Amino acid sequence: MEDTSLDRFYESVGTEQPANGEWVGMIPTMETPAPKRIHELMIGASRWAMQGGKYWGISESVEQLPSGCYQPAVNPSIGVYLQAQTLHTDDLLELPDSKTEKVLAEIKEFTKLEPAFKKHGFLYKRGVLLHGPAGSGKTSCLHLVMRLFQREMNGIVLLADDPGLTTAALHLLRTIEPTRMVVCVIEDLDELVNHHGPSGYLSLLDGEAQIDNCLFISTTNFPERLDRRFVDRPSRFDTVEYIGMPSAAARMAYLRHKEPELGIEVLEAMVKATEGLSVAHLREMIILTQCFGKTVEEAAKRLNASKHRPPHSDRNPDRPAGAGFGPFRTGPSTSAGGYAAEEKFAT
Repeated sequence: MEDTSLDRFYESVGTEQPANGEWVGMIPTMETPAPKRIHELMIGASRWAMQGGKYWGISESVEQLPSGCYQPAVNPSIGVYLQAQTLHTDDLLELPDSKTEKVLAEIKEFTKLEPAFKKHGFLYKRGVLLHGPAGSGKTSCLHLVMRLFQREMNGIVLLADDPGLTTAALHLLRTIEPTRMVVCVIEDLDELVNHHGPSGYLSLLDGEAQIDNCLFISTTNFPERLDRRFVDRPSRFDTVEYIGMPSAAARMAYLRHKEPELGIEVLEAMVKATEGLSVAHLREMIILTQCFGKTVEEAAKRLNASKHRPPHSDRNPDRPAGAGFGPFRTGPSTSAGGYAAEEKFAT
């Protein structure tokens, strides 16, 4: 598959060749084929340079990236580099009786299977796609995986956005650290594909650009918006898992963790009142009852009202009757028109 997104990436950031005719960490132009441009970009790189949380390949400096989370970026003078990101995961809670448990267990098993993959001649890589309604805990699952790779695997977390830039960063990483375990996080894949096109991500996941010793984990609220090539081919996403709203056991564990002094009757009332609600709603339940002094019933009424009837300009209390260009709408439209934002909000 032709890596057109990588071509477009280099075209957008290309610079002129220096006067001495040599590439010194500069971004090559589109006149050179993409594989050669990648090679020229990284030629001589054997260690990591560091400045202000940015890491890029040079001939001298640190041999290994500190385990952590990084955002790929590009600079005309140094080429592709990795910008260190702060990731707060200390307060993350592994909720019981959840799909997150299943996903984490499978990923932990994968991290031990490199010899088996190599024995059969397979690239040691895996793809996981998490889908489900907004607020169901997909991002929390991502953060738990990121914490696992940083703390237990001495791994690198790469936050993916532009597929061409991500591919270049992964190739740079593999040039300097060929066997380092990497997790590549692609959040809201449907929106990224809509912006950048599908070809670059398809190539990244299972094409010319694919990388060994790598886990790709992605999320989407709308799996139906993805090209079937993403979900119908196991070598791209081997595991496709639905992450639903937290179960009763998970809600109880979360509420008890956030407020250990809750009595059992109040705790059970909160668990019952938050059925079908997200982790964010559970947090708000604690805030409303423990900080604002609301009763469980008052808090539940407010949370359910916000969930089932999200704000919309057509429903402004002071809006004159009959104003506007169409009939009053009581819920999100399923059309592809101007109510897409409301549809997403409601999900």
